[in-house]
Amino acid sequence: MNIHWFNQVWELNPQLFREIKGKFTRNNLTLAITLSVIIQLFAYFSIWSRKASMNLINLSSQYCNAKDIYKQYEQQYTQIQNQLYSSPTGELPINHQALEDKLSELSRLMNANCPPDAINVSLWWRDYWTEMFMLLSVFAFFALIVIGSYLLINDLATENRRGTLNFIRLSPQNYRSIFIGKILGVPSLLYLVILLQIPFHLWAGIAAKIPLFEILSFYGIVIASCAFFYSLSLLFALMTAGLSGFQAWLGSGSIFAFLMIANNKPIYQDGSDWINLFSPSFILRYLIDETHSSYLGFPFEHNSIQALKWFEIPLGTSGTLIFLFSLFHFGIWTFWIWQGLKRSFHNPDATVFSKQQSYWITGAFTLANLGFNLQRFELKDEYYVTTAFLWNLILFLGLIAALSPHRQTLQDWARYRRERVNKKAHLMSDLIQGERSPAVVAIGLNLVIMILLFGITILWMGLPDERLIILFAVLLNASLIWMCASLAQLALLMKTSKRVLWTPVMVGSVLTLPLMVCFFLGFEPNQNPFPFLFSPFSFVTVQYASASLILTAIVSQSMFTILLNLRLTRQLKKAGESTTKALFSGHSV
Repeated sequence: MNIHWFNQVWELNPQLFREIKGKFTRNNLTLAITLSVIIQLFAYFSIWSRKASMNLINLSSQYCNAKDIYKQYEQQYTQIQNQLYSSPTGELPINHQALEDKLSELSRLMNANCPPDAINVSLWWRDYWTEMFMLLSVFAFFALIVIGSYLLINDLATENRRGTLNFIRLSPQNYRSIFIGKILGVPSLLYLVILLQIPFHLWAGIAAKIPLFEILSFYGIVIASCAFFYSLSLLFALMTAGLSGFQAWLGSGSIFAFLMIANNKPIYQDGSDWINLFSPSFILRYLIDETHSSYLGFPFEHNSIQALKWFEIPLGTSGTLIFLFSLFHFGIWTFWIWQGLKRSFHNPDATVFSKQQSYWITGAFTLANLGFNLQRFELKDEYYVTTAFLWNLILFLGLIAALSPHRQTLQDWARYRRERVNKKAHLMSDLIQGERSPAVVAIGLNLVIMILLFGITILWMGLPDERLIILFAVLLNASLIWMCASLAQLALLMKTSKRVLWTPVMVGSVLTLPLMVCFFLGFEPNQNPFPFLFSPFSFVTVQYASASLILTAIVSQSMFTILLNLRLTRQLKKAGESTTKALFSGHSV
């Protein structure tokens, strides 16, 4: 009966039990339990050193109830200082020595320790447990996200290097079961270390007078963030199989750096505030506010989280509202990452996302971007529009990488197009939603979606005298991105085996070369705006350029994009012809 029950549990997720069976050895369990106990003992015994400092609380401390005595000393000190140094001639009074002695005595009394019976012990301990709760919270989610991401990327890279990943693909399990098994099983020892600390963490939170529901809401945010970063780590591991052992360090290191930025960046009330929502630490401020504590020693810069807005919705004013928004925020991006995991797992040669999926991703991403940027979207202050266009550039560089097929896929598509009877009738449909077709038209449609959403929002909420200029900036940004997409697709059609390395180099050169030229020649946007119109920071320059210069830049980029696409069309036609000839002649291309 027990064996039958165990087999049923095993069949729920064989991948999970495979991972747990490999991780839960006696030595590993002993090490995990020992490490968790050491961390808790270290935190617990720090109480005694903290307790000794209670005798060093001075009269001016917030924990001293004898502040009236301190204020009396302070008033006397101020009066004597005025007697000594308020003379218009600058001469000291005759009794200046006695006054200076009195000042020294008052200074000693003001810095004296608070009487033991006047110490507010309950407030002191509450703030201590608050600090303990905060530090344990930050340690826990950093360890879970960064170390867990490293373990997942390293595990998948090892499976791929050994060839066992292909055997997993052939197993009867679906991709959800396999990846959920990986997420729950690979960092299982890390979970054990953290789980053993939860009782102490709850004790610290309750001692700090933090409501249990608020503590559980923090746990919910941590779980949602782990689901997002773990899913992203798995997708990163599948996309960067060629990096071998460097994958885990690069992926987890990037996540660590991103979390540090998200935790240390204050709320600026602009588009960069979106970054803060990717760190669970933002919710800690609301937990402390519930206790009405005077504690201000937050480990990271979220003191002004209450000012956070999205499309003028005051998210930061309510802990419940920002909690629900954060869960939705993590949920929607985790959902799209899993769509990429599904495609990459079943067909490693396929693009990460389909073209239809990219249109939804662009719409969601652009709305999120605009929502945070509309807090301050004014061209007169260049900093506040920079984040909007930088997020836009990040989105489309990601889409170019995720949608652009490689040489072999393009050759297969070109041959398929050549052999198809009714080619012209289905060409546009194939370019818009086909799995193997070039990504240039799909990127163009994504740009149209972005332009429409930006345009509607700017016309609705932008300043009247800035609407046309910002629309010009959006068009310049879009024309540059489309040119980069065309160049990237053409580069991925090259015969060299290093095309995956050459493509980002070529795109990066197009984005950085105009800025480098302007820097070396000493050009300034307000004096020589034209060269800057061809750079990713063209939105900074549009306010200094005339309409004719802006249109010239847009037309120039569009003409260069057309030339790139004509070259791409000829290359695809040639590839389709040569592939067909090779098939008929029995030779490989």
